[in-house]
Amino acid sequence: MTSGQHKLFFGIFPDRSTRSGIAAAAQDLRGHGLRGRWVNPRRYHLTVLFLGGFGAVPSGFVGRAAAAGARVQAAPFELELDTFGSFRNRDVPVWIGCRTVPPALEALHRQLMEELQQEEIPARDTKPLVPHVTLLRGTEPFAAMPAPTVHWSVRELHLIDSRLAPQAEYVSLGRWPLANTAC
Repeated sequence: MTSGQHKLFFGIFPDRSTRSGIAAAAQDLRGHGLRGRWVNPRRYHLTVLFLGGFGAVPSGFVGRAAAAGARVQAAPFELELDTFGSFRNRDVPVWIGCRTVPPALEALHRQLMEELQQEEIPARDTKPLVPHVTLLRGTEPFAAMPAPTVHWSVRELHLIDSRLAPQAEYVSLGRWPLANTAC
């Protein structure tokens, strides 16, 4: 196992076509003269729920988180990424996100929180859900503006260990297809 910091989260990852659309939107954003570290398109993802950062992942934590993820019952849904924005924190990420959060994504987020409570995993991220894909880090705050619309068909949920060791990598700890739940 790679040593270093672990950041665990539930997230969704774009398929190849969606990733290309996000990369094209990022290229459009480059024309605005922003400076910083551009995110490699293979690392594009949308965090549904952050579970925390750990030097070493506590014993049993991944199993309980995976059990919660496996119980989630959510239908596939559509996202429209249509807004560029940024957060004002020490790393100032610039992102593409949703002007309107799809109710299905809000429901997925809420259900994950409920299932994690069943597993006695406390919510680490209690801020409102702001669905976004980070494009750039380490820049100046950026005023929100319209982005070229990227359509995203969300079909599965992942539990990820983002390892911040010398070779940063995403390690999949579980993945579950979203399926129509109507009988």
